[in-house]
Order: sequence, then structure tokens, then C-alpha cells
Amino acid sequence: MYSIRKCLGVISGACALLLAGTATGAVVFVDVDSPGPTRDGTSWGTAYQTIVAGVTAAGSGDEVWVADGTYVGSVPLKSGVGVYGGFSGLESSLSERNWVTHSATIQSSSTVGSFHSAVVGAVVTNATLSGFTITGATASGVRLFNCTACVIEHCMIRNNESGIGGGGVLIDGGAPIIRNCVITANDAPYGGGIYMQNEAEPVIQNCTLSGNTLYWGQFWSISGANPILRNLIIDDSMDYAAVFYDITSLPQEMSNCLLHDAPTALVYILGAMTQNNLAQLNAQTWAGGNLEGDPAFVNRAAGNFHLTSASPALDTGLATGAPTTDRDGATRPYDVPSVGQAGADAFDIGAYEYQGSAAVTEWELY
Repeated sequence: MYSIRKCLGVISGACALLLAGTATGAVVFVDVDSPGPTRDGTSWGTAYQTIVAGVTAAGSGDEVWVADGTYVGSVPLKSGVGVYGGFSGLESSLSERNWVTHSATIQSSSTVGSFHSAVVGAVVTNATLSGFTITGATASGVRLFNCTACVIEHCMIRNNESGIGGGGVLIDGGAPIIRNCVITANDAPYGGGIYMQNEAEPVIQNCTLSGNTLYWGQFWSISGANPILRNLIIDDSMDYAAVFYDITSLPQEMSNCLLHDAPTALVYILGAMTQNNLAQLNAQTWAGGNLEGDPAFVNRAAGNFHLTSASPALDTGLATGAPTTDRDGATRPYDVPSVGQAGADAFDIGAYEYQGSAAVTEWELY
């Protein structure tokens, strides 16, 4: 059963706007500036210099802790291994990391005429990549083949490209989880931000996609892919539609999503119809209850997609399936007295839960 419910949209001129731990195993340390001469990954003072070396040394249940700096080359995901950025090189617990203050960048080694991804997972289960900037790839920033229960979180995925689909993220089969990420300024002919195919069933939530260039859709789902999409913001779609599906690849669920500024279509469904206004969309049996209005972002031009008190997205989302925190880690739902609808159990639409002030998104530092 497919559903697109409780999203928020605006039709304005030619634009369609839909607003719709602690390690259980060993810790392996990585620091590009590791002084040596011993580099065995057993401490910060003897850290490996590459993420690849850390992942290679790690076994299932281990964590790879990565200090700030730029790491050149493709990083493989490995079953059962978590790779975490955001360390200064002094921490003794995972909770001490800060991926904004101590930014770790995975820079693809792509050169002119070569094609590389920055992060690759192939038939991997229960892997995590958390707290990185992922950039410079020519064959998708993140490329996932039949990965299940793999988590990509707290990542900035930007300035990557692909000659086919998924400049930011390509999902080919499997059921990965993409959450709390910003996917921006990536380029591909199809699905500049995210492209999925071959019966992929990812869960994507609390993410912002903006300014990804493309020909058909910033978000693209084909060949039987059936994603679950919750609390997304898709803004500034450079060409045609914000979201593109073929008729076999409608979402299992699309709820509490906010789509804004698409030049031609709200939602484009190959083999069915172009949904370029809310009346058309709400008339479908698999999509209803969508709203419209100015999203009233704090500062869209600066990439701050938090909501102001004037946003119609406040307190109008669905509770079913909604994540319990937003992209900043703030608790959902959060009720601000005399703002939005009354009651403490009303969720906001989009990636951010209004907290009563003009919050600064963590990625404004970039």
C-alpha cells in the first residue's frame, strides 16, 4: 500500500511547492596527522593515517574513530563496523565527538577521466558511517549495492557527481537507512540528490536535499524501488520536478515531507501523470491530506531550513512513523505554547522541529 500524506505545498506561478556509545568491541583510531613511527591503530598516539586502514583492521562489532582532517580516497563500508567522524584526537568516549567543530572529510580520489565514489558499500549489513563531509566523487558520493541495515547519518554530502544517477547517493537494491544528512550541490542526469533502483527499500528521514542539479528530478525512484520517506525537505530543484517516480516505484510511505521550489512539477510519475498541483495529488488514492502555504524558513538563502513561528508546517504533521528527534537531535514533538496548534503531541512537517527560536543549523558553518 502506497501513501503520501500530510505534506505541505504551494502552487505559485510556474513553481510547485510541496512542503510536505560506547563500543561493544574494540576501538580502532585513525588520524591523518598521526605522528608515528608506530601506527597500529590502538590509540590516538599510534593511530592509522587512513580510514581504509582502520576499516581493514576492524572486525564486526568494532568502531573506527576518525580525527578531523581530509582523507583522500574511497572508503569501503564493512559489515558490523561503525565508522565515526568528529574527533579532535583526545576523546575517550563516542559521546564526546562533535562532527561540526572537528570536521572529517572523505575526499574522493577522482581525477579527470576517472570515476570513483567517496563511500562504497557492496552487500554489507549493519554498517554505520556517521559524521563526515563526503565530496569530490565522480561516480556518486555514496554508492550502496544491496546494503541492509546500513546507516549513513550526520553527513554533509556535497559537490559530487555521477554520469548516470545519484550524484549525492546511489542506492541499488537493499534496505539502507539515510538519516540526519544534508545532500546539496551534487550533479547527475537523473536524481541529482538521491537515485534508487532494483527494488531498493531504503528508509530516508530528517534529511535536507537542496540545489542538486539534474534533468528530471532531485529525488529519483525507479525499477521497483519502494522507499519510506519521512520528514524530508527537498528545496531548490534545479530542473523539472522535486520528486520523480516511475509507476512501479511509488513510496511505501511519504509523510511529513516539505518540497519547495520545483520549476515544473510537484511530483512526476512516469507512466501515470504529472502532479503539478495539490488538487491532483490529493485526488489519488495513494496520496492525500497534503497542505499548502509559504514554508517560512528562517534563512533559505543561507541554507537554514528551520521553521519560523509563521510556518504552516508547525504542528500539522502525522505522528505515525515520525522520528522521535529532528535533524539537530531535538526532541519530537515539541510544543511551543500559543504557536501552531494546541497540544503536546503535534509533530512539525520537515526535517526540523520548531523549538521557539530561530535556530542555527549545524551546517551553516560550511
